[in-house]
Amino acid sequence: RRYHTLQQHIQNLAELLKRLNLRPMTLIMEDWGGPFGLSYAIQQPDHIRRLVISNTWAFQDSYAHRLERLVKWTTRPGIAELLFGTLNLTLNVVLQRWTARQLSETVLSAYKIPFRETRQRAALVQFPRMVNITPEHPSAATMRAIESGLASLRDIPALILWGKEDPIFPPDVAAHWKTMLPRAAGPHLIESARHLLTEDAPDAMIEHLNAFFERS
Repeated sequence: RRYHTLQQHIQNLAELLKRLNLRPMTLIMEDWGGPFGLSYAIQQPDHIRRLVISNTWAFQDSYAHRLERLVKWTTRPGIAELLFGTLNLTLNVVLQRWTARQLSETVLSAYKIPFRETRQRAALVQFPRMVNITPEHPSAATMRAIESGLASLRDIPALILWGKEDPIFPPDVAAHWKTMLPRAAGPHLIESARHLLTEDAPDAMIEHLNAFFERS
């Protein structure tokens, strides 16, 4: 469990990017990539050329309560271990519900390869527990620091690109991002796409990205 905290994963990303020595870079962030990547951007703004925000969040008090109903039950002893560890519910059921189109067996297999055995699924068990659902949650202070630091990124070119049918982060979350980063392009809502825009609408995503890259 100690390896799967918000702060630890932020540090993991920072160490990876330091070793890769990629700069300036464009961060394309989806789901947990939002908190991880934006924390890095706040700490190393000179390394960032562009930001792309897609179906993610980096808010505490303004949004945490909406996530509570989705993940609170995972804190009960043994529940997450059974569902996400033993039964591999994330990849066997949840992943498909995050997409509008049916994923092929080839694509599903690629997602499952790192998690073939129960002992390899610690991250799948712990990530729901990392969600900042209360002001006292272990992730809350870090998430609040990220949220307060977003203002420092307003001069970095940004694009908000969103799967319109996302059951976790609906379009009003994209609109909230626009208030946090008012100079960002968008939000561009992609019809018939859910939580994983990269899977549901890769062609539309690439089209928007190419146009954004040309402008910035």
